[in-house]
Formats: sequence, structure tokens, C-alpha cells
Amino acid sequence: MKQNVQLFFLLIGLLAFTYYFQEIRPEKLKKESQAQISILKKTPESLVFNNIKFNKNVDGQWISGDELMSQNKLNQVIQLLMSLERVNEKKIISDIDFSDSLTLRVDDQLLEIGDLTIERESFYVKFRGDIILARFAGERDEILQEGESLQQKLKLRLKSLVDLDVVGLRENQLFRFFKNWEIQSLSLNQQERKPFSLNLKTKKLIPAPYDGLELHEDLDKKILSLLTQIQVKEFIKDFSFKETEKIAQATLTLMGEQRTFLILRMKEGKSADVYLQHLESNRVWKVIGGTLKLFFISEQDLWNKKNMPHLTSFHQDKIELKNKTKRFSIKIFNREPFLFEPEFGKLDSTKIDLLTRLVLNLKPFEEAERVSRLLRSDEQYLETQNFTIFSFQDQSFTIWTKPSETIVCDKQRKLKFHYPHPGAALSFYLDDVIR
Repeated sequence: MKQNVQLFFLLIGLLAFTYYFQEIRPEKLKKESQAQISILKKTPESLVFNNIKFNKNVDGQWISGDELMSQNKLNQVIQLLMSLERVNEKKIISDIDFSDSLTLRVDDQLLEIGDLTIERESFYVKFRGDIILARFAGERDEILQEGESLQQKLKLRLKSLVDLDVVGLRENQLFRFFKNWEIQSLSLNQQERKPFSLNLKTKKLIPAPYDGLELHEDLDKKILSLLTQIQVKEFIKDFSFKETEKIAQATLTLMGEQRTFLILRMKEGKSADVYLQHLESNRVWKVIGGTLKLFFISEQDLWNKKNMPHLTSFHQDKIELKNKTKRFSIKIFNREPFLFEPEFGKLDSTKIDLLTRLVLNLKPFEEAERVSRLLRSDEQYLETQNFTIFSFQDQSFTIWTKPSETIVCDKQRKLKFHYPHPGAALSFYLDDVIR
């Protein structure tokens, strides 16, 4: 027994030794080798190009003066510069013309990227007084035009960034102007809509969804995604607004119970410009209208509007279709496309497939556009009609066919799920589906 334990620990030691020399050590040596041939030995903290100086602030963000710069664009510049590596250690003594070079200052050191060599695989680069051959390293999946080299394309990409002026390099993502966007709650007050409040910690919405409905999962990610989509055009220094010029207000509670108020405004008159005001800092931005979906969501956008939110996966199951005079049983096989086998009769394959997708919330009917209450008057009307009843996995739905929409009615939960017709009118009467 003791010998077996010793052999076990010996085996573990051999495996660890092998892993170190086959995985860890080669990777370490690779990184050390890359560091030796990289032109820049550390990530820059300051840049100068196109007569604009950039520094990092205390939060690690790129700024120019007191303006926040585009983190995405400047990080692309840094990524390309950090990938520059020497082709060899040989220094070039002969004179090279750098009059048409790409010129930057990196941590106060002049960097000039000159012409391609005749082989079009490297550049003449002047840095720290030396002229060397260098290239952009790394494997990249790039689509090249005829006669274009990868190195030429990457240099042109860098040039397109460093040729931008201050306006083109300003930060345009709203969330970058704030340190922390870990949202705990959202309250939204819109014109001509009732306000609502969402607590992302407790997963509660006020007012609550209709009985029998739940909220979407991962709402915190959805709200954060909508927030990060907001893009600003420019910072407005002098402004004044009337109270009547308010379109909507979003109140966000962030981590640490910090509250922030974002007010969406539009000036009275002919201008269609939209402005966003951050109440605490009294900052105002002109914003891009198409990125403001956060301010126009309704409470139903937060609901899970599926007919069967807890559908059980299946390989084979049974569908029952009926109306007041007929009843059909159909086997369904879960494949793409669905396979249907009726007990008798002939199916319209297109209609039964669409109807099944509608009830099971599969493309193109992933979710109802809206949900309303099934009123007593609705139930009385359904009793007078010969609509199709679709039953599956112990749940039944009445399919209310209208010219512009199909309504899936759940009598048990007293709910109506509305699906506008995507194109031509759809009809799901039983005689349309099976004969």
C-alpha cells in the first residue's frame, strides 16, 4: 500500500514536470522572445499625433486636455504600435527618406514609420535615433485587395486613425464618461406613458407583470447593453431648457446606492436635435437619436411574452387540434423541419408548421409583440366562434385569427398573446390546417 502511494505521488510529479516544460516554459520563452524584438518595451502612457497630445487620466482613460477621447480608437492605435517588431537586429546606416512617413511621439520618443521595403514585407522605421526594419506582427485574418500586402494594409489602418482630428477622436460612448455602470435599479418616466421601476437585485418590476407572466432573464445585461449603445455627438457647454422640453427621465441606482439622473430633452422649434442631461454633473450632450432605445422601452419589453415559457424539450410528442365539430391527433417529431404524422386526414405542411412555431415560440414568432388581459367579453366571443384549439404538453390555446394579427388565447391564465402578421394575412382555422 505504501509503495502504491509513493508511485502515485511520483506519477503526479512527473506529470507536473512534463506540463511545465511542454506548456509553461515554452510560452514564457515565447513571451520573452517577443519582448526582445518588440520596438516598444511597455504600453505607452502618452501619445502625440496630428498635433494632438493624449495622456491617460487617473482612471486609465485617454484624454486630451480636459476632453475624454475615444478609448476604442486610441486602443487600436496602441495595439498596432505594440505589435511593431524588429525584423532583425541590424541597424541601417544609409540615408532613408522619411519625408512622407507616419510620425508619432510615443512617451516623448519620436517614432517614424517610413516606406515599405521592395519585398513589401517590412518598413523602414526610425526610433530612438536608429533606423531599422520592422513589421506588424501577429497572424491576422485580413481580406487583401489584388496587389495589396498585409503590412501595407495595417499601416493604412494606423494612418486612418492618426489622421483623425479632435472631433473624430472624441469619445462618443456615453458610459465611458462614468466610472461605474453596475446597475442595481432603473426607473423610467416617459411622456404619455405610465412610469415603471425595475429592481435588478430583487428581480421585481413595479407595476408587476400580469398574473402568470414572468420577467426576462438577464435583464441587468439587457439594460446595460441599452445603456452602452447610447452615443453622443458633442458636449454642450452653454444650454438652457424648459421643463416642457423633457421627453423622458431615467433614474439609475448604481453599485453603492449611487443615483444618477439622465434626462432626455428636445428643444422646442424646428430642430430635431436630441440632448441628454446628466443632472448631478449638469453636463449636456447632443446625442444620436437612433441609440436611445433605453428611454423608449415599455414595461412589456421587460416581460417574458412567450406562450409557453417553460416548454419541456422533446424528441417526439403529440399535438391535439380541435374545434366545435372536429378533433385531430398529430404526432410531432422534433427535427428541422418538424415532421408531423396525423392520425388521419391530410395536413397542409406549411400551415401546421407555422401554427406549431407560433404556439411554441419558434422563428419567426419568438415572442408576442404584446400581451393583454383576456376579458370576460373576449371569452364570450370565443365561445361563439369556431376557432382552432391547439393542445400540447397539458396546455391549451385558442387561436384567434384576425386580418392583421393572430392572437394566442390562454383561458387558464386569462391572457392574450398578440402576433402581428409579418406579411400576408395568416389563417389558422382547422380546415386551413388539416383536411
